[in-house]
Parts: sequence; C-alpha cells; structure tokens
Amino acid sequence: MGVLATISYCVAFGWVIWRTLTGMETIGDLMLYLTLFGQSQGAFLAVLAHIGQLHENSLFLTNLQDFLVLRPQMTTPAQPCSVPQNITQGNEFSHVSFHYPNQKQWVLHDINLCIRPGEKVALVGSNGSGKTTLVKLLTLLYDTTEGQILLDGVDLREYDLKELQERIGVIFQDFV
Repeated sequence: MGVLATISYCVAFGWVIWRTLTGMETIGDLMLYLTLFGQSQGAFLAVLAHIGQLHENSLFLTNLQDFLVLRPQMTTPAQPCSVPQNITQGNEFSHVSFHYPNQKQWVLHDINLCIRPGEKVALVGSNGSGKTTLVKLLTLLYDTTEGQILLDGVDLREYDLKELQERIGVIFQDFV
C-alpha cells in the first residue's frame, strides 16, 4: 500500500507539472497541488501505519484474553494452617526440585537449604542458574515439582495462600 501511495503521488506530481508546462495551470496552482498531494500522501501513509498497528495489537489481544481467564493452580487447602505471626524456625527447602511444564531440564534439583529468622541471604550465580526461580518458589508464585518448602516446620502449601502472600514482599533485581 505504501508503494501504491508513492506511485500515485509521482503520477499526480507528473500530471500537475505537465499541465503547468502546457499552460493549463499556473505556478501558484502547481504549488497548491503539490502541497495538497504531499499532505494527502502523508495522511494516507499515517492511516496505513495505524492499520498495521491495529493488526499487530490485535495479535496480542489473544494473549491478554488467555491470561485473563487463567485460574491459579495453587489453591488454599480446605483446612488451612494460620500463618505464624512470629517466625521461630524459618524456611527450609527440603529436596526441592523444579522444572517448567513440558520441559525435562531441571531448573533446580534437590535443593536443601535452611534460612533462619533474622538471617540475611544473598543468592549469587550466573544467569539461568535458578536464583529467581528459588525466590518464586519461596513466595508460592511457582509450585515445586518435587520436595517441599517449610515455614516453621509446616509445608507452605498447608497455609492460607492469600494470607501468606500478603505477608511477603519481593523486589526483583532489574537485569539491565
């Protein structure tokens, strides 16, 4: 469509020049027509660009609709444990492993780790080594593939999910 707009502009430009050279139009008419054709071409190209953007955005609308109908895979048990007000034992990763659905490669495999109350922990490793995944497991954004994560000796999945997540705050590092 852009090529068609350019060709039509060139044809119109040639037509106006021919009419001016043959005396049918004045120099003033030439300038008027050239300005009009240039503005028309710009408007036409803008419409085409917007149509392209509409099409591109509509491709992502399906992703949005799919996301909006997602329901959590992790749910609160029928008889949830209350989240402790004061953590006494801390968090324990017991033989925790994780891989993404439909993937065979482990992101984390057989992790055992204890984080006591008041301890400060730094996760250090190369890109893709599972640092963010470990935090997402701890915050129940992901569920373990194997093993369990305990808070004061109770599996995180036994707590009220909403209550637990309301008491967690994470600031992920910006990778840039």
